[in-house]
Amino acid sequence: MSARPILRTAGWPGVLNLETKNIGLAGGLSLRQLRGLIAAGWEIGAHSRTHPDLTTLDDRSLRSEVAGSRRDLERLLGVKVATFCYPAGRNDARVRATVRAAGYSAATTVDPGVAAPDGDRFVLPRIRVDGSDGPQAVLARVRGASTGGRATSGPPS
Repeated sequence: MSARPILRTAGWPGVLNLETKNIGLAGGLSLRQLRGLIAAGWEIGAHSRTHPDLTTLDDRSLRSEVAGSRRDLERLLGVKVATFCYPAGRNDARVRATVRAAGYSAATTVDPGVAAPDGDRFVLPRIRVDGSDGPQAVLARVRGASTGGRATSGPPS
């Protein structure tokens, strides 16, 4: 079951964090598919160019992965890319500073939970949804996280 009709029924926008190296490759999404998701109201976020552990990169490579992925996506898809998702959730102060300097407005981790209005926008938790999750599982995770229950998180992306 695809997330697209479930999200549409619930009135929720989808957010797709993309590694630019996978666009158009076997197993990845095509430009046509991505444009269809954008037309359906999905947000595109960056997830780096090649999915490295950003905390291990030198400054030049870090900037390329972070700022370069944003430029690549904006050029390919013609949309503004405002958010970033840390590969495997790996981040530190230097990585977060690079994400801010690249012009992103927020970044997500793999930490389970719901963001607080006064929280740091560059270490946002999230509610993970697996491709096999049905609507009830998604709603249970949202409700559990919203009420302070521990949201289930899958393996780091």
